[in-house]
Amino acid sequence: MALKPWDDRPHPKRGDKLANTTYAAVGRALTQWEYLEAKLAELFSQLVGGEWPSDGAPYHPAVRAYGSVLGSAARLTMIEEAAKAHFQWYPNPELQKRLEEHIGTECRKFSTKRDNIAHGIVDIRFSNPPRLKLGH
Repeated sequence: MALKPWDDRPHPKRGDKLANTTYAAVGRALTQWEYLEAKLAELFSQLVGGEWPSDGAPYHPAVRAYGSVLGSAARLTMIEEAAKAHFQWYPNPELQKRLEEHIGTECRKFSTKRDNIAHGIVDIRFSNPPRLKLGH
């Protein structure tokens, strides 16, 4: 069975030679997650409705509310609950199914990987006994 993007990969025999390579990869991964979070906030605001301010305010009130909730799991639940109510008013079974799969499976699984990256540390590793530098 093919691995999904969020599945754990086997640990490499060697890590990156330079710590900066690992730091850069972490930065890229977290930046991509923030892009996704911004789109999820927009999705939430669309699901709950309401007019966007005409005075050029940078955020819809729902986007601000979404961003004030701590933790990806809680924010994803907000989207799921808003979607349930939205689709009661505006039925669209195909779109509802796609949204449920995207939020309920993909985003939730990726949020776990995001947490592993964001809360990890970069360290140097050696063989056991420490004869060989295995990388970062």
